[in-house]
Amino acid sequence: IEIKKFKRHWASLNDEDIELEDKKIEQYIKYCGVVYDGRVYSPSSMLSEELEMKLFSYINSSFNQGVSALFFEALFNEFSDDFLEYCMYNAEMLKEYLAFVNKGQYHINDNFISKDANVVVDPVDEVKRCLINASVPMSYDELYDKLSHIAPQKIKQILNFNSDFISNGRSEYFHIDITVLTEDYLADISAI
Repeated sequence: IEIKKFKRHWASLNDEDIELEDKKIEQYIKYCGVVYDGRVYSPSSMLSEELEMKLFSYINSSFNQGVSALFFEALFNEFSDDFLEYCMYNAEMLKEYLAFVNKGQYHINDNFISKDANVVVDPVDEVKRCLINASVPMSYDELYDKLSHIAPQKIKQILNFNSDFISNGRSEYFHIDITVLTEDYLADISAI
């Protein structure tokens, strides 16, 4: 039905019928825009040129600071206020947009964008590394600030469902590897 509508619209604009097979028309349409949820969107209607530049500036800056991958969910959360005025509804749509406008500069994976093709990202390892490097308990907000390339919900999930991360009861977390238990501490714990 949509192809028939397209052909009619083409004929009304160009005063002639389009001389292509339906499959070819569909291929050309997909080539011209971002395909998401069975629809094709014009990239220029999804984000402004300024916002696209701001998005890629953030991505470039993150990779220059040593981040190996940016999760689409975290990127979407970072720019969610900016996206309110545009046709960008969720992280999956952002992924499709970035795949279209990227021009091969970065690698698009299932859940993240990376500078290198062979990047393997394990968010659990990233949270672990951050807590071990800090050597002190960190609040959820502090963790998210340091790991803003990981979605906040994912960080919360990692902290709550992994026994290597310990809450100190004040909404702060630390990794078990930074715990040093001396004989005195063990004796105190036994006494308690």
